[in-house]
Amino acid sequence: MAPPVARKKDLESENAELRKATDIQQEFSAFREVLSQARKELPESSPVISVEERFIAFEGKILQQINCLTRRSDALEERMDSLEQYSRRNCLLVHGVEETPEENCLKTAVTLFRDKLNVQIDVRRLDRAHRVGKPKSDDKPRPVIVKFVSY
Repeated sequence: MAPPVARKKDLESENAELRKATDIQQEFSAFREVLSQARKELPESSPVISVEERFIAFEGKILQQINCLTRRSDALEERMDSLEQYSRRNCLLVHGVEETPEENCLKTAVTLFRDKLNVQIDVRRLDRAHRVGKPKSDDKPRPVIVKFVSY
């Protein structure tokens, strides 16, 4: 058998551990009471349902906005296409016109219409004229777009 002093220390150690366990058990019981009281005070899962309902409503509004913006974007795209087509209606693309450095495409177009097509046209009836694309290294001239003021 162990000497009484060692036995006393073992018992004191066990006693301290039992006190700690008792304290933990009391704190756990107090926590259970607080939790039980909280459950009684709050209706069952009402905050969770409220958050879920708010999220679903928010999601619905966002989807409505996305659909509205998609329809609006489609309508604007159609309108832009129509305007581009309408604008192109006043344009004429001419190929085979000799290209010179520092040329004035409006004057070149008026000269082309007069000399090659026998059409007298005043430069004021032309909105603008320009070459299409970047200059090429080969001798092939770039096409000219001539935009008329009216159709």
